[in-house]
Amino acid sequence: MSFLVILTICILIAISILHIYWANGGKFALDNAIPTTIKGIKVFNPGKLLTFLVSVLLLVFAYVAYILQFDNLNLLFTNYYMIAGKIVSTIFIIRVIGDFKYIGIFKKIQNTPFAIYDSKYYIPLCFIISVIFFNLVNNF
Repeated sequence: MSFLVILTICILIAISILHIYWANGGKFALDNAIPTTIKGIKVFNPGKLLTFLVSVLLLVFAYVAYILQFDNLNLLFTNYYMIAGKIVSTIFIIRVIGDFKYIGIFKKIQNTPFAIYDSKYYIPLCFIISVIFFNLVNNF
């Protein structure tokens, strides 16, 4: 399990760095990161602040995974980390389920670049992260 947790932490940090890059005006992989309509119009256009906040949240999630796996000395805050782990697991499973139109396993719009990446990469990754956090909380 330790290897999977380390891998999850690295992935969360990498995605966080990508969000920081986007918040600073980067364009790499951005076309496949935001849902679009069939006509190619972005469903939403997150600003720099929101994108940066997502990057911070991803770093917090990585920290929670680290604490749940490796830091048994924080007994004072054990319940808080367990609650945080459950929240992270829930956030990622909600992301897997999606909004029933553009995002997630029940999306109706299937043929946009984002939808294809969502089905191939984002949904499985979010599901795996959710399961890992679920296991971390239950094994803490």
